[in-house]
Amino acid sequence: MTASPNAPQPTRATSPRETVATPASPLPRVAVMLAALYALILANGVQLAAGLAEIELSPPADVLPMLGATIALGVAAVPLVRANQRIGYVIGLAFCVLSLIGMGPHKLFVDDAAAIAPLALTGFAFEIVFAREAIRALRGRA
Repeated sequence: MTASPNAPQPTRATSPRETVATPASPLPRVAVMLAALYALILANGVQLAAGLAEIELSPPADVLPMLGATIALGVAAVPLVRANQRIGYVIGLAFCVLSLIGMGPHKLFVDDAAAIAPLALTGFAFEIVFAREAIRALRGRA
C-alpha cells in the first residue's frame, strides 16, 4: 500500500513553536552493503557445497580452498561493516574481488554458461553494489 501525496508527513520539532517535515530517508549504506555481503557469502557457499558434493556443474577441486578463504573474508567483513569500520569496507572489497573468480561476466563465455549464468550475473551485481557503496564510504561521500 502506498501513501497518498496528501498524507501527512512525519515531522520533527525544531523549536517549541515550529515543526518541519522530515524527508523519507534512503536505505542506509550499511544495510545495502550487508545485504550484498550476505548474498555473496551464500553464493560462494553454494559453489563450495557443489564442489564438495562433486555435482556436475561444480568448481574444480583445486579451487575449493580458495572458495573457503573467500567465504572467510566475507564472514569477517560482516561485523566490521555493521560497525562502520573502514577495515570492514577494505576486507569486503577484497572479498568481492575474490568472488569475481567464480561470479563475474567472464563466466558467460565458458562451456556451461547457460547453466551458471544466473549465479554468475547475480553475484556480479552484488559485487558491484558492495564495491560502489564501499568506495563511496571510503572516500567519505554520502
